[in-house]
Amino acid sequence: MRTPGTLGHLLPVALPGFVVTGALVTLVMPTFLGRLAFTGPVVPLVVGLLTAVVVFGYLLAAIQTRLAASRPGWALPPEAHLASDDVAEVLPASAVQRAGFATHSDPVEIPLGHAFALERALSGAWGTPEGAGWDRVAFIQRMGLSLMTAGGLAIAFLAGAGAAGAMSRGLRDHAGPVLVFGLLTGWLLLKAARRMRKEAILELLADARALLLDRGENTEVQRVLADVDLRLQEEELGVDL
Repeated sequence: MRTPGTLGHLLPVALPGFVVTGALVTLVMPTFLGRLAFTGPVVPLVVGLLTAVVVFGYLLAAIQTRLAASRPGWALPPEAHLASDDVAEVLPASAVQRAGFATHSDPVEIPLGHAFALERALSGAWGTPEGAGWDRVAFIQRMGLSLMTAGGLAIAFLAGAGAAGAMSRGLRDHAGPVLVFGLLTGWLLLKAARRMRKEAILELLADARALLLDRGENTEVQRVLADVDLRLQEEELGVDL
C-alpha cells in the first residue's frame, strides 16, 4: 500500500471505506441509534461519516496488505516477498503462446517474485512506473473485501436483533439487500481479482516482448524469462532479433 500523495491516490483507499460506511448507515437507520444519529446537528454527522470512511478504508487496506503477504490466493508483489514461500501463478500454455512466447510446459508456472523482477527490469529499461498492474488488483481485492464486510455486518445486525427479540420489518428491508448484494458482489469481485492477477502477468510478458523486439537484448529481462523457461517465438524459430 503506497502512501497517498494526492486525492487521486487516496480514493482507492477511501472508496472501500465508503462502501462499509454506507452499509453501516443503512443498517443503523431503522434502529434507535439511527434516529439518534440522524436527527442531530449536521456538521458533526458529516465529520463523523468522513472520518469513518477514512478509518474503514485504511483498516481494509491494512487487512488486504496482510492477506497479500500471507495467503496464496491474495498474494501480490511486493507484499508476497515477505511470505516464506514464493507463490506461483499458473497460466495456460495457449495464453502464453498467444502473447508471443514459446514454452515447453503446460501449464506455465510463473512465480510472483519473477513477475515482480520482470516488472522492475521493464521499469528500468523503459522508465515506466512500476506497480500499475498490481495496484489494480489490490484495489479490486479491497472492494471485494469491503462488500463482504458489508454482508457480514448485515448478518451480525440480523443475528443480534433476532437474539434480542427486536427484529423489525425496517431492519429486514434494510439488511436484506445489503446481505445479498454485499456477499454476491464481493464474491464476484474476489474471483475477478484472481483473474486480473493472471492478466497483469500477461501484460508484463507483452511489454517484455515489445522491449526485446524493439531494442534487442536486455540481460535482466532475458534472465527472468529464462528462469521461467520462456523464449520469444522468433528465437525458437532461429530468427535473429
